[in-house]
Amino acid sequence: MNHPSRTHRQAWQNGMSLSLLCGLITLVMAVGLFAYGISSADRMRDLFGKSTYYILWILFLIWLIQCGIFLRSIAFSWKQFLRDSWPVLVVALLLTVMTATAVPSKFRVLSDEANLASVSRSMVHAKTVYNYTIAKNYYFTFTPLVAELEKRPMLYPFFAHLLHLVRGYDVKNLFLLNLLLLFFLLAAAGILVRRAFSSALFPESGSVWFSALFLLLSCPIVTLTATSAGFDFFSAVFFGWSFFLLTRFIKLRTPESLAFLWINLLLLAHARYESFIFFGIVMCGLLISRRLTPDLFSRYHHVYLVAPLALVPLVFQRIICHGKYENPPGVPVFSVRHLVTNLKHFFQCISDFTFFYPYPNLLLWISLALAIALGMLWYLRKSVTVSSDLRLFLALLLASLGAYLAVVFSYYLGDPKHPTSARFFVLPVAALALLPVLAHRVWPRIFSQRLLLAGSVGMLLLYFPVASEDRFTQSLELIRETEHSVQFLQRLQSRNIFVIADRPGIYSAFQYGTADFSYANKNRKELLAELDNHLYSRIVVLQQISYDTRTPLQSQVLDPEFVLSQPAAEYQITGNYFLRISYVVRPESAPSRDAVQRAVLQQ
Repeated sequence: MNHPSRTHRQAWQNGMSLSLLCGLITLVMAVGLFAYGISSADRMRDLFGKSTYYILWILFLIWLIQCGIFLRSIAFSWKQFLRDSWPVLVVALLLTVMTATAVPSKFRVLSDEANLASVSRSMVHAKTVYNYTIAKNYYFTFTPLVAELEKRPMLYPFFAHLLHLVRGYDVKNLFLLNLLLLFFLLAAAGILVRRAFSSALFPESGSVWFSALFLLLSCPIVTLTATSAGFDFFSAVFFGWSFFLLTRFIKLRTPESLAFLWINLLLLAHARYESFIFFGIVMCGLLISRRLTPDLFSRYHHVYLVAPLALVPLVFQRIICHGKYENPPGVPVFSVRHLVTNLKHFFQCISDFTFFYPYPNLLLWISLALAIALGMLWYLRKSVTVSSDLRLFLALLLASLGAYLAVVFSYYLGDPKHPTSARFFVLPVAALALLPVLAHRVWPRIFSQRLLLAGSVGMLLLYFPVASEDRFTQSLELIRETEHSVQFLQRLQSRNIFVIADRPGIYSAFQYGTADFSYANKNRKELLAELDNHLYSRIVVLQQISYDTRTPLQSQVLDPEFVLSQPAAEYQITGNYFLRISYVVRPESAPSRDAVQRAVLQQ
């Protein structure tokens, strides 16, 4: 009979051997993929499109395994957790439902969201990461025709595709994912604040956690991104989660906490374009502060050796998509001039009290003043004293946020005044919104619980309707045009149609067969024959019509062989053009010109 200690040691050694073997396999895979892909541009594109999905699965499975190991190492109990946290979970759920009801879910950045939805669909159906922009939908089957490689991060569509696996592909799953993350954010913020102000140590602060939830929902940019299908809210929440794990590692300094932090930072690198810098900042900071020692790396070799494989898709994507920044000719992608201009625009936004921009300006000004006061007191070491561990965490957090803001503000599209760029600021705005809670900890008499609760409720009543009305997003003409178009198509209650539009990828995400005008004109005989053979019930044409000429814009002119019906719907988009929705009809069923003119005069 084996001695218990010997049996335990043998099991531990077997686990270590398996971990090392798995790590070496992933390392060999990384070297092989990189060597093969770097030898040819076509091979690189093919490898990126077909291998990224499986690499993300490897990272995700390791993440799940390490999560279980980490929770077991801290003796986490779900039963105890639910018993202690159920009030916060209930309130967070109610607030999430309120947000989903008051702020309707929809595309707010268009191409970003539609492309991510398309990538998540290809992950489910083809196990690739291609973006299908032109396709046909017939025989109740979506058939892709044109595939593109996506420049956007892949982690968000990967998590969305997990919902597709359970519920089937639907654009609504992307909205559901962000709403689930909103619940997670509110619950996590409430639980952490509630534990920080435990009733035993702070009996006068037992309800402060309500304020944390209300302050987060007081930020219109938080609720707007949480009800969209973009990756910005996802990346902000994942950033917060990763830095929470950083606090656990600094406190525990165990192999389990380091391994879990490591794999989270690797995944975070796939959440946003610049997120890889957070991995470097955190690990360099821990190394310089001597928090990393060889014994911490003695276990879980597979977690550390998988890093090169995790970097392969990032390197390939950056090489393939180099130069696809959409910046106008002569305008640099990043510059000091952009930084100064965008920073000035940010302060102009939070100085505008017309309730147009999605920033809680009053709350942000208070938080900025508090940040300056806290920083000065910390520097002078008066009223604010922190441990070395907390000092290290704050240094790494501020360095990461500072690096992020430097990248965003110096980016030529990092303008907080622009409807498609405001999403970049969800992370810093949410972080600033919680500073009054920290001020209560430092100055409990000045920022009393009663004042904090009253103020947070006031902020919620003041700024939550800004997101509900959403004038800021609706100021983008393409948003209005797309909303009219999608609503019209949904009223047809059929996907057995073909849509010709200037941006076909948007409608492809909704499972419609679609193409742009160039493709339609080049393949007009094929499309008309398919319509004549009833492969589609109808072909719908979306055109921007100039008010001056009453003709489509030059890029949206169809070949004369396409005979259009009289307009099925028309919507004004700007003072210069309106949206016209028409059907392609077969020549024998097309109305005569006189009939069309009589119908127009009657209208």
